[in-house]
Amino acid sequence: MGKNISFIVQSIIMLLYFIELIIAVRVSMNKDTQGIMKKFFFYPLVGVIVCLFIPMKNLGIVPVRISFTVNTVSLLFHYSFLTYFIFKLTNRSFRFKIIGLFFLIVLIGLIIADVKKGYVTSFAFANGCLFLFSLYYFRTLLIGKINVALKNSPIFYVCCGIFIGSGLIVPSTLMIKYMYLLKVSNDYIHLFAAFWGFGYFSMNLIFIKALLLCLKQNK
Repeated sequence: MGKNISFIVQSIIMLLYFIELIIAVRVSMNKDTQGIMKKFFFYPLVGVIVCLFIPMKNLGIVPVRISFTVNTVSLLFHYSFLTYFIFKLTNRSFRFKIIGLFFLIVLIGLIIADVKKGYVTSFAFANGCLFLFSLYYFRTLLIGKINVALKNSPIFYVCCGIFIGSGLIVPSTLMIKYMYLLKVSNDYIHLFAAFWGFGYFSMNLIFIKALLLCLKQNK
């Protein structure tokens, strides 16, 4: 049962990535689109590719080594792209850049150590960093370093998606790691993984909202 629920959640996330990619491509092709939102289609594109590899891995079509490589690249991209997104919004603080680079090096080290354990610790660390970076963005808003009309700001919605999605992913991922240590049945782990997937579901749903707002503004 848990595995079936997990499969349904993954299928919904895949559908969201496809919808997000279509809208993001339309946004990037619009000549009135400015800033980093013009390049945002890269994020759902990688998401679609990774989602297509999941059923192939489960069916044994893709070797385990290639699956590990895809997971590694996608996790590094997930962290790097969204960190770069927030970095571009916070006046390119040199201190923020150094911290982001340092955490990237730590993440690579964790992936190497975690590669045979399902990337659980690495996922938690990467999304924990993104959660903190999104808090940093909100802090710059509160102290007035960034002036935006929040209701009509696509980038604000993207940061909200990062904040909410990462905030859901981190505790659920750590709980899954704890369940592995307790040697809980895989069926229960798959069931709990649905909560982990809900983090990505929430994140991408808000990203779609931001992209639709871009289209509305560019009409």
